[in-house]
Amino acid sequence: MQASLFGIFLGTDSFAISHGGRLFPSLMLVTGAGFYEITAYVLVAAATERLTLWKQTGWLGGSLQRIKKTQEIKFARSELFVLVFGVLLLLAAAVIEAGGIVSA
Repeated sequence: MQASLFGIFLGTDSFAISHGGRLFPSLMLVTGAGFYEITAYVLVAAATERLTLWKQTGWLGGSLQRIKKTQEIKFARSELFVLVFGVLLLLAAAVIEAGGIVSA
């Protein structure tokens, strides 16, 4: 879902700082912060997928059911690596975006 929304925003150039028109797919995509930011969000979501403590029984309402306790949460080494990499990637995206804002 996140990658789809990113594609919509990229295709319509509806970011806070415009790129001057619609962007067409190219390798120039990796020079901006957006690609790294969306990749970081997807990595963090994937790494924390098993951390669900509660589930909702209904679509728009219903009650919450406890699935596991906080003490039961254990990270696998690969999940921890992906989580840390995602956070570092998000920090790198923030630095790229801040640099773009300062130079604009």
